[in-house]
Amino acid sequence: MDNQRHTLNKKSEHVYHYKIAGLVAGALFFGTLISAVLFLSGDKILHSYFETSDYLYRIETHRMYTLQNWVNENNISASDTDQLSEWMSQQNLSNMFIQRNDNSLFRNLSTKSFSSSTVFQIQSLPDVAKRNAHRIDFSDGAADVFIYEGFEQKYYIILFLSTGLIGILTSMLIFFSGFKKEINDIRILNQKISDIGAGSLDTPISITGNDEIAYLTSGIESMRVSLLEKEQHEQEMKQAQQRLVLGMAHDLRTPLATLLTDLELLKRQPSETDKLKYAERALIKTQEIRTLSDQLFEYFLASAAEPVLLEPCESAKYALGDYLSELYLYLSQEGFEVYAEELFSQEVKVRIHMEYMNRIINNIFSNIQKYADRQEPIFFSTNRTDDYLIISFRNKIAAAPYSPSTGIGVKNIALMMQKMNGKMEQFADSTYYEIQLYFPICQDSFPSESTC
Repeated sequence: MDNQRHTLNKKSEHVYHYKIAGLVAGALFFGTLISAVLFLSGDKILHSYFETSDYLYRIETHRMYTLQNWVNENNISASDTDQLSEWMSQQNLSNMFIQRNDNSLFRNLSTKSFSSSTVFQIQSLPDVAKRNAHRIDFSDGAADVFIYEGFEQKYYIILFLSTGLIGILTSMLIFFSGFKKEINDIRILNQKISDIGAGSLDTPISITGNDEIAYLTSGIESMRVSLLEKEQHEQEMKQAQQRLVLGMAHDLRTPLATLLTDLELLKRQPSETDKLKYAERALIKTQEIRTLSDQLFEYFLASAAEPVLLEPCESAKYALGDYLSELYLYLSQEGFEVYAEELFSQEVKVRIHMEYMNRIINNIFSNIQKYADRQEPIFFSTNRTDDYLIISFRNKIAAAPYSPSTGIGVKNIALMMQKMNGKMEQFADSTYYEIQLYFPICQDSFPSESTC
């Protein structure tokens, strides 16, 4: 399957690379061509209209009435440049041209208003002003006034946007028309994906062709197989849990039966000494039962499908140091000799779940307490790879185990490490036992220490 997907991938790269590039180039070319033709044609029509029509004259008629009233009220002459400039500022005007008998009397122009998109350029202003000027009666005589505010530019903007939109739509139409077959194939694949989502995993998806669609189909088929394997794995997990529950129930029966026997004997003992002996035995069995029930609870809690929220990336020394110190203290109080070398000589960052770490340390302590030889030291050590910080705990196995092991404590550790995106490994022979905890190193750890 992987070789087939790799072959299809190599072929589809050549097929679709040129096909997509050709379609994109063709769509852009024709879309741009149509947009340019429409814009140039529209620009020519608008330019001709504004040059030959009285649009510029009509659009400024109201403004000229305002100017005439102001001139009359303030007795303004055509040569009062300061007053005229002040009026333009009040009216937010940038361009005004006054001439009398072809002689320029007042000229206040802003070159920013005369871009390449305007109907005329500043050099042709006198001719345009002559055709579209209004006659205003100043105190020193009548003069021709032309005010330009660029009202016609909005039509050029509309023309530009509309032709650009038409060009884009044309390009999209050409592009999607070229991919009509592929789009239909994708719709079919989408339906098959919906079937997979509905739980239909038994029907294989055939792989046809040598293009990208075939490669995508191969990927979906791999996903179907993965989901089917996951479903089978979940079934196996359920069966394993059932076996575990049955095994735990069997393991609980022995201490429970012993506890009941001790309690019955406790009631019959005449002396306080004998009663105390059986009470202590009953307490030990009660602790065994509690330990088994706690481990069973931890197992189902850790095996739940819900993700856990990890703490932010933090130095391993601060994230894990307290837990290791606590384990060191517990073991020392139990009479164990503990050897711990410099555990965090290299600075790395890890993420943990605090509650899980507490339970992991408790499980490790419980295992060492029950099954380690108290005459031999316990070894703590650390190591690291490119991706993991590894913490190891090694002990010699006691000749006479405390009690038979169900292995649920180690299973709990493995599940909780998986929830923290890490893993657990254990090694054992006839003499020594070692458990290793793998913590993923955060990617923002110090770059200079990215290798061992």
